[in-house]
Amino acid sequence: KLEILDISRNKLENLPNSIVTLKNLRILNLSCNMFKELPFFMGLFGKLTSLAVNNNQLAKLPDVGLLTELAILDASDNELKELPNTLTSLEKLVYLDVAHNQLEHLPDNIDDLANLGYLDASNNKLQELPGSIGGLALLFLNLSANPLNPPNNMRESPESRNDSSKSDTGGLCPEAIKAILQESASLTQSISYQAPSSQEVAPRAKWTAENDDTWADERHELLGLITMLDTALALSLIHI
Repeated sequence: KLEILDISRNKLENLPNSIVTLKNLRILNLSCNMFKELPFFMGLFGKLTSLAVNNNQLAKLPDVGLLTELAILDASDNELKELPNTLTSLEKLVYLDVAHNQLEHLPDNIDDLANLGYLDASNNKLQELPGSIGGLALLFLNLSANPLNPPNNMRESPESRNDSSKSDTGGLCPEAIKAILQESASLTQSISYQAPSSQEVAPRAKWTAENDDTWADERHELLGLITMLDTALALSLIHI
């Protein structure tokens, strides 16, 4: 009847097949290991509400379409080039962190994540955003450190259809987009670790684990607090 499993900060490369028997898992933390891929049966934990796989070497995520209770997903600091198509079927997802990967695009139908309130896709290779991103009711959005071009059209949210700052095409105008991106970059700069200018800045996953134990401990504690949230509480906070 195990519900919470934290095996973070090891040097694990594989998971035993026997883990599939833990059908009551709600919180699973696999962060800060050496996983290059996750087994297909990861998508069979139907009661899972929080999954942390950050700080690994993952090139892709398994099919997550059956994780219907998932509210929190942290897949930051990996080598992801794309997100699984089934990600947008997670109707209860409220927190998504895919920062510091190799993502070149976000799902076209990302607005299907109707309850998503937190999205961090910073430090990727995004050049364009899907127009549907304007349909998300986000409380936090970080797109900094991407080679973004201004999108031609972004679908507006229902609450803002009569906003005079929108263009006639129904999307956010370039000035509004620029303001959002500038605010996101400013926020990130104010809270991010600043490496000494005399040193070459290494990838975050490397210097976090090896060169700055204090920051790593704080980040781990923060992740622990987030993952301990009950799904109902997380959902209620999004709508406050």
